[in-house]
Amino acid sequence: MSATLIAVIRKEAKVGPEKPSQTNYYATLQFFNEEGSAYSMPLYCSGYLEVEKLIEREAVVPCGEFRARHTAYQRGDEVRIRLTVENEETVRNLGFKPKTAA
Repeated sequence: MSATLIAVIRKEAKVGPEKPSQTNYYATLQFFNEEGSAYSMPLYCSGYLEVEKLIEREAVVPCGEFRARHTAYQRGDEVRIRLTVENEETVRNLGFKPKTAA
């Protein structure tokens, strides 16, 4: 049974404690179900390209969806992408813990 998820990708900045003038950027990835509940804490990645490779490896994403949203990510906008996964095991393969129904 397939499931629809919303991937939320954010560009985060981190200022180095030793060099305050140097800012490093990384990407955070978090998945939400259709009701808006988060699967777990965000996953920290080195950048947008790493997020793209991770998701495309495990999920069905419309062609060109990531490249179309890269500019928005570069501006610092939050990027939301709807994707389809085969099952909750796929969510685990992406590094998240799916919440089981009570």
